[in-house]
Amino acid sequence: MSKRVFKELLCYGRLSFPGLLHHTGLTSRQLRHSLTVLIQQHLAYWTTSAEDNTTLYEANQETSYALVRSGKYVQWTEDRYGDFAGGVVSNLLLLGHARVGDLAQAYKLVLPNEKHSQEATHDLPNSNSPETPKTKQVNCETVDHSPTLESLHLTLWDLLKAGLIVTVNESHFRSDADNKIEAEREIPHPKLKWKFKKDEELDWERNIQQKLEDWKHGSEAERNEINSLQRGKKRLLEISESSNSKRQRLNLPLTKAVVGTHGYDFDPKISETGFLTENLVLRINHDKFAVVTRNQRLMELADKSIGTATSKVYAEILRKLEGNMLQCKEEARSFEDPDERDMNSLPQVSTQELAALLQDSTDFAGAIGQVDPDKIDLTVFDHPKKLRRKASADSDKPMEITVVDDVSSEEDEDEIDYNSDKSEIVSNAESLPSSLSITPPSKTTIAPLAASKPGAFSALRPHLLLLCEHHHHFLHHLPRTSSTPEKWAVDFSALSTTLLDITLAQTISARFGPLATRLVNILAARGKLDEKTLTALGLINQKTMRSLLTAMHQSGYLQLQEIPRETNRQPSRTLYLWAWDAERARAKLLEECYATIAKLVRRARVEREQVRETVEKASRTDVVGREDEFLGEGERRALEEWKAREERIWGEVGRLDEVVGIVRDF
Repeated sequence: MSKRVFKELLCYGRLSFPGLLHHTGLTSRQLRHSLTVLIQQHLAYWTTSAEDNTTLYEANQETSYALVRSGKYVQWTEDRYGDFAGGVVSNLLLLGHARVGDLAQAYKLVLPNEKHSQEATHDLPNSNSPETPKTKQVNCETVDHSPTLESLHLTLWDLLKAGLIVTVNESHFRSDADNKIEAEREIPHPKLKWKFKKDEELDWERNIQQKLEDWKHGSEAERNEINSLQRGKKRLLEISESSNSKRQRLNLPLTKAVVGTHGYDFDPKISETGFLTENLVLRINHDKFAVVTRNQRLMELADKSIGTATSKVYAEILRKLEGNMLQCKEEARSFEDPDERDMNSLPQVSTQELAALLQDSTDFAGAIGQVDPDKIDLTVFDHPKKLRRKASADSDKPMEITVVDDVSSEEDEDEIDYNSDKSEIVSNAESLPSSLSITPPSKTTIAPLAASKPGAFSALRPHLLLLCEHHHHFLHHLPRTSSTPEKWAVDFSALSTTLLDITLAQTISARFGPLATRLVNILAARGKLDEKTLTALGLINQKTMRSLLTAMHQSGYLQLQEIPRETNRQPSRTLYLWAWDAERARAKLLEECYATIAKLVRRARVEREQVRETVEKASRTDVVGREDEFLGEGERRALEEWKAREERIWGEVGRLDEVVGIVRDF
C-alpha cells in the first residue's frame, strides 16, 4: 500500500488526502496507515496550509534515492566508529527516526533506577539477530561485546558530534519550498524605501537563509551544545540560560503518532542521570554523509594525481575540516559576487593544528625527495588575482645578471636563456660556471615551524607544497602575517567543479572516444565555434569531426545554434555554431544515471524472481549453514549463479551512485 501511495505522489506531485483516496483506490484507514509509514521513513513531506487548513503530501525523492546508499553509510560508520555504531545507523535507516529511549529499550538497556514495562519493549530489526554474536573469541579469551547503556550513549554522542545523526524537528517533514514560505511568514518582508532597498533586501535574504539553516542543521547554540558533550563518567552539561527555556507545545497533526516527540520539541540536553534525554528524536543526516563521500572522492583524486602518501596527508586535512562542513553545497551563504570571494573565507587549518594532528610523520619522510627550502618560491601558490597584481607590479623589474669580465658575451648567450622559467634558472644556478652568478628576484619563504619536536613537521611540508602546486589546487597556502599564523585552505567549490569536469570528460571519452573529448575541451575553452574553426583547432578530419559532433548532439551533450545571414533562412546562407554547456551536460548525465539505476534494480528483481523458491528455501533457519545437506546440486548451482549476477548488478549500481554523487550532491 505504501508503494502505491508513493508512486501516485511521484506521478501527480502534491496531493491532498481526498486526492490520494481518488488516485490510489484505498480506504481511509489504509491510506492513513500508508502515509504514517511514509512520513515515519521520511519518504513523504506534508504541510498544512494556514489559509484553508488543508494538508498536502509530497514525495521526498532525495531520501528515497538515499536508500541505495544505505550500505555505504553503514560500512563507512563501521570503519570509523565500530560495528555497534554501524548497527545504530542501520536501525535508524530502517526506522526513519527513533527516540533515544526506544533505542535503549530495543537493545534491552535500561537505567538502574528506572523500571520499564515489559509490554513497552519493542525489538528493532536486526538488534538481537543470531548473526550478531554478543561474545567473540580472541586469543583463546572470551571478549564480551554485548552493548551497554553507556556504550549506546557514547556512540550516539560520537555520531551527534560528527553530524552523522541530527535531532528531528518540524522542518524535516516539510519540503524546501514550504520551509522557505514558512520562514518568510515568520520574518515578514520589510517595507523598503528606494534609497535603502538593496541593503535591506540583502539583510532580509540573509535572515531568511539563516533561519532555514537553523531549522535544517540546528541553531548555533544547539550545535555548540552538541560539540560540548563530554565523554566519561561525569557527563553533565552546563546548559546556558538561553537553552533552559521551557519546551514549547507543538499543536501539529500527526505529531504524537509520527514524530514520536509526544507534542514537544526537545533539545539535545543531558538528563539528570548523565545520559541523553530519552525523548530526544534522532535521524540520519544525509547531507553530512554527502560531505564524507566528497572527501573520499577528493582523497582518491589526490592519490591518482600525486601519490598514496600525499593522499593520506590530504585525507587527514579533509577530516579535520569535515566537522565544520554542514553540507556540500552552501547555498546563498554570501550574496556577493563569487569571483570576489576572498581566500580567507575558505575552510582553513593552521600549521600548528596539522603538526598536532600528524605527530607521527615518519611514514611520510621518505615518500618524496628532499629539496632545499631556499629554492622554493611560494609566491606561485598565491591566489590568481594576487598573482596578476604582482605580475603587473613586477613587469618592469628586470632580472639582475652580473657577468665577470673574463667571460665572453657568446658564452653568456649559450649558458643563459632569458625566456626560461624563473624556477628553472634558480634550480640550475649551481651548474653554471663560477664566473657567472645569477641573482633571482625576491621570493616569499615559509618560516620554520616552532614545535617541541625539531623537524616533526618538515616531512609533511613537501606533501603540502605538492598539494598546493598541483594544477587541481588541492590546497591553497595562506602565509603567516603579523596577526594570523600560517594556514592552508581548501576550495571545495572549485574542487567539486574539477570532479564534475573529470567525470564528464571520462563519460564522453568512454562513449564517443578521445577525439570527442578533445572537441569538448576546445568548445569549453573557446565558446561557440563553427566547423571550420573546430577543424583547424582540433586537427581532426572534417568527416570524422562531423560524425562526432552529430553523435554528441543527438545524445544531448552538445548544442547547435543556427544564425541565418539572410531573412529567407536558406541553409546554404546559415552559420551553424557548436556549443558546450556543462550544466546541460550534467543534467543529461544525471538523467541517464537515474534511468540506468532503475533498470538495474528492476533487473535484480527479475533475476531474484526466477530463483525465488530456491532463495526462500536457502534462507530458512534450518537450512542456513547446511546447504549441502538440504539443497540439491542444481539448486546450489542456481543459487551461486544468482548471487554472482546480483553482486555484479549491485556493484554497477554502486559505481553509478558515485557518478550521481559527483554530478548532483557535490
